[in-house]
Amino acid sequence: VQSCMTKNCPLLACVTYRSSLDADNKDLWHSCIDCQEKDFGGWPEELKELPITFMSQEHKNMIVEMCTAQYCPDMPK
Repeated sequence: VQSCMTKNCPLLACVTYRSSLDADNKDLWHSCIDCQEKDFGGWPEELKELPITFMSQEHKNMIVEMCTAQYCPDMPK
């Protein structure tokens, strides 16, 4: 379990980004749903893989419960 890396954010991270320029995968950024929306304008438009499509409804509910303060956050389809 990772915490969101945005300063003063108390939420857990639901996504991890890595720089495509970092061959060692050391440049990682963990973000919650709320900070991802604030910092990046939401989910990336073109994802090559949407892991959420393979998640159970229980897993999706847990992400919404633990990784956002919003009642009904925008999730990828």
